[in-house]
Amino acid sequence: MNYVPEMHGERILLREIISDGDSEEWFNIMKDPDMHLWTGNTVPESKEDIRVLLQNYKENENIIAWAVIDKKTNQIIGTYWIWVPLVKDNVRLIQTEAQRISKLYWRRGYTTEARKLVYNYAFQQLEVDEIHAGAWANNVSSCKSMEAYGFILLEVEKRLFKKYSKEYDENHYVLYRKVWENKKL
Repeated sequence: MNYVPEMHGERILLREIISDGDSEEWFNIMKDPDMHLWTGNTVPESKEDIRVLLQNYKENENIIAWAVIDKKTNQIIGTYWIWVPLVKDNVRLIQTEAQRISKLYWRRGYTTEARKLVYNYAFQQLEVDEIHAGAWANNVSSCKSMEAYGFILLEVEKRLFKKYSKEYDENHYVLYRKVWENKKL
């Protein structure tokens, strides 16, 4: 397991995932089919499925994963993870990042607040030069959110979305350290 720093925002706390403690609340959130529209997974069948998923996040040596906690309720409202930094062509980068926020918190700034904490950690503590991310082009809200944050579209790749057995465009983005520094987020 990787070191998972606790980070405090105005409305949220990012902390280590507690697979047994977080699984029931996260299962209740993940039962909503809208949470899975643009992901490779489907609605979980049981709380145990979620407990195993959360435990896998904790044990995966390739990622650093957090539970996103609403400070008012002290309940889990999301998960956030980043790949452990690697060096490619003399550039220190995070190959991908991903987050899931409860539908009740969509379009209310919670993802932006979590991103700010994670990216500050990545650029300042992990000293990365770039953060890479992807989203299906049809997932317009995610694409707009990343672009508003400063991500630049690198390429569009046509890929099979196995869940729907259909090809879609997948957008590949990068956030450069200089862009992040200039945005002063």
